[in-house]
Amino acid sequence: MKHTAITSTPLSRPTRVAAAISGILLAHIGAVFAQDATQDTTDPSDVEVIQIQGIRGGVIAGLEVKRNSDVIVDAISAEDIGKFPDANLAEALQRIPEVSIDRDSGEGRFVTIRGLGPEFNSVLLNGRHVASTESTRAFSFDTIAAELVSELKVYKTQNASLSEGGLGGTVSAITARPLSYDGLQIRGSIKAGYEAEAEKTTPQGSFLISNTFADRTIGALLAVSLQSRKNRVYQTNSSGIRTQGTFLSSYKSAYAYVAYTNLDYDAVYRPVEISRNVKDEDRDRLGISGVLQFRPNNNLDVTLDYLYSKFKVQSTTNQVSNWIGAVYAPSSYAGGQFGMPSESDMLTDISQTEVDENGVFTRISNGISWGTGQAYNRLDDFRDTTTQMLGANVSYVLSDDIKMNFDAAWSKAKDKNPGLNSRRSLEVINGETIVIDLSQDVPFITQTPDSFLAKPENAQNLRVRRQFDYGDDVDAENVDLKVDFVINSFKDLTVRTGFAYESAEKSSDTYETPDFVQTLYHQSTSTGTPFPEGGFEQISDGIMQVDSTKLGQPGSSNNDIFLIDLDAFNALINDPQFAQSVAEQYGSDPRRGANTLRNYQAFLDNGGFGAALTGDAFSVKEKVSSYYLEGAYNFEVGSIYGQFTAGVRYTKTDLDAVGYSRVINDLSETPCDFNPQQTCLVPLYADPDGPDGLTRQALSNSYDNLLPSANLKLELTDDVVLRMAASKSMTRPFLEDMAPKFIPGTMNADLRVARSNNSELTPYMSFNLDASLEWYFATGSMASIAAYKKRIDDYIVRRTENNVVVDSIANSAYNTFQITMPSNAENIEVSGISVNLTQVFDNGLGYQANHTFVNTDTEFDGTSFDETKPALPGLGDTTNVVVFYEDGPLGARLAYNKRKKFLANAQYASGYVFGEEFSEPVFAADYEQLDARVSYALFDGITVFVEGVNLTGETLRRHGRFENLFVDYSNFGKRYVLGLSGKW
Repeated sequence: MKHTAITSTPLSRPTRVAAAISGILLAHIGAVFAQDATQDTTDPSDVEVIQIQGIRGGVIAGLEVKRNSDVIVDAISAEDIGKFPDANLAEALQRIPEVSIDRDSGEGRFVTIRGLGPEFNSVLLNGRHVASTESTRAFSFDTIAAELVSELKVYKTQNASLSEGGLGGTVSAITARPLSYDGLQIRGSIKAGYEAEAEKTTPQGSFLISNTFADRTIGALLAVSLQSRKNRVYQTNSSGIRTQGTFLSSYKSAYAYVAYTNLDYDAVYRPVEISRNVKDEDRDRLGISGVLQFRPNNNLDVTLDYLYSKFKVQSTTNQVSNWIGAVYAPSSYAGGQFGMPSESDMLTDISQTEVDENGVFTRISNGISWGTGQAYNRLDDFRDTTTQMLGANVSYVLSDDIKMNFDAAWSKAKDKNPGLNSRRSLEVINGETIVIDLSQDVPFITQTPDSFLAKPENAQNLRVRRQFDYGDDVDAENVDLKVDFVINSFKDLTVRTGFAYESAEKSSDTYETPDFVQTLYHQSTSTGTPFPEGGFEQISDGIMQVDSTKLGQPGSSNNDIFLIDLDAFNALINDPQFAQSVAEQYGSDPRRGANTLRNYQAFLDNGGFGAALTGDAFSVKEKVSSYYLEGAYNFEVGSIYGQFTAGVRYTKTDLDAVGYSRVINDLSETPCDFNPQQTCLVPLYADPDGPDGLTRQALSNSYDNLLPSANLKLELTDDVVLRMAASKSMTRPFLEDMAPKFIPGTMNADLRVARSNNSELTPYMSFNLDASLEWYFATGSMASIAAYKKRIDDYIVRRTENNVVVDSIANSAYNTFQITMPSNAENIEVSGISVNLTQVFDNGLGYQANHTFVNTDTEFDGTSFDETKPALPGLGDTTNVVVFYEDGPLGARLAYNKRKKFLANAQYASGYVFGEEFSEPVFAADYEQLDARVSYALFDGITVFVEGVNLTGETLRRHGRFENLFVDYSNFGKRYVLGLSGKW
């Protein structure tokens, strides 16, 4: 078999010869029938393999995939084996029209397609679904190293042979195959990554070797990627949005959290807390991919592939925070309108609270002894995910007219965190007023007691407060089996049919320090537990000087942080002698003593502050059987060549779910801790029949769906392609939302709330219309416009139902609850238009530019938003521009991306205290980013390069229903990479 290379020859206008070139290029980049969810009828043995390299080669290959496809698709191809255009797969995907991404600490993680978030998009690796530990059906792209992937496709339209599940679209990632390359191929790179905010440099590297044997009938490939990052993120955030009880109802005359009011405002919104964070992360990624391929003749191709990915993130957040618990009314409420008349003058003098015409707080005065404090916290979080996939594929030509493909795969994912996360807290509490300015993009404190500040002389004011550990231990396992047939027995008609079986199983155990243990030191006094003599010196790790401008605040703001030595602090709070001394000192207090002794006993029973199983546990198994039949008919009408593809896919889903929880049998009355005049309820649990003191609950569900599709492709001229499509697609409900679960919150004589799941959820269903017009005016060049419309039925939202009877509770006076659960709602429509222009020139220059306009029939109105109505997260216009140059040894690429404001979360649960919840929308503000890469070939096979990510140092800001209702701000800084790559 002959192998040649595509070089930078002068460009010519393509003709029908381009169809043959397309088939050749497809063979190179791995779009072989056996490797993808949709079948390509091209026999790889009938074409020569052409190795394309460089930026230009990758652009040409991506366009030829798009042009050759019978559906609307976009593709990104590796510039060379083991060399993807971006270091992160999600960041590469955002260059595609109608695709945008969400970032985690500045690194791309999730993908949104056509305004539908990551949970609505299907991701296939070599044509298979991969097990994922994410809480929804989303796939986290930061778990897979870019060096292991040779091509990414994004299917915008559905056909019957494509695995269902992608309401927005389907992302297909394909790893390299050794028989796609000639003989021995070795690639390697070493990099040094520099994080501007952390001022740390870390190593990265990749290695790939591929070879063929026995006259190119056997191939083997091994790829390894290592990456380490030590980055820092500066954040300012609020832990929620409070919409009820936003003001203190009187000053001094009323104690307790129930003494709150909204005054006479129709609607009012303020943050629950203002926190300033310095988050340091260690991110380590290991990726391994191995492939064995056997092709003894033109009729048989056998592939065995294995992928291993380990992604470990360990973060430490040092935080200074002010909990907003007692807000004064605006001074206009003085003169007897607020509280007692005798307080009027005092209120006029001290209150600086301001509220705008929408009810948004623009300034807050917060005070009284138990409502004013400044906490110094240390948050340690762990994400330790392991993903494996083992697959086997057999492609066999049964006859001249029939080809069979059999594929089997097993994948497993695990996020091991049995309560490894921790929160450690110190706090200063006194009766002085603090004032917070909320009128700017990022809130900041304008007035605070000097005793709150992180100064050595103020260490004596610190108290030990609430401490806890937490985490989720998640396991997921998938098994995929499928067989496909391509039948060419009919003139101008190709028939594709097949069967697929998928089994997906996920289990999760939630760990957390028991509530009574958490509050042992928190509730012993109204201000927390003092340190034993010399205690603070033992646990102190110094004071962090913080540049407030990095938090988005004025430089004059003081956000310095007392640092906590985690090991020393853990030793202190878990010391039995210290705990006993607290119980002895405060156990006789007439008001708090009983609770202190109760908490101390819980501490002894738990063996300290370690996390324990909470009862929030589940195991879900989903089995899906699918059948499809599809025909592709080729025809000519005059000078127009066309292809009409139509088919239907039938899928049946069976669900078995088991939940483990503590079932409440009854509720007994007791005086509330925070207000003895109010009656709280203590749950009495049923005798457990499951592990770890839990009760097992099981349920099952089953449903089937019919998914028709039709795609029309017309080659109007040699250069112009028109596509039209209609289809029905689906996304199944999230596994976690269907597992048995009942988690109580507030339980008192007046109000009882809980969160629950819903086993009767039905899938999201969408009817889709698509059209695109593509003009391939030169090799590697295209102009296109595409339009789409989706009508999504049975959209799932979280709704609250009142007076729901909980049958297991015997006391009829208290067995009605206010329960929040996921429910199917009415439909929602989404539409969009995208324009795309790509061009390469003879002189080495080239560019790619696209813009997507999106719209929905559920336009957002901040003054009338209803959280129980469908609202689509992720919907926002996007712009991408990539300019590149490649000539001789020099290569350069500049990439710009902009994503307009979009709804990030339609139902942001903003808990306040004691189980209260308020669902509020959260929007991400406009965001743009500029990245660059420059490379130079020093000599044959060796290239030096430098990369820059977020060169302009952009930051992310999110807000509530109004733009001045602050939620959070993140500054993850710039990132640079210097590297050396080689190929032999």
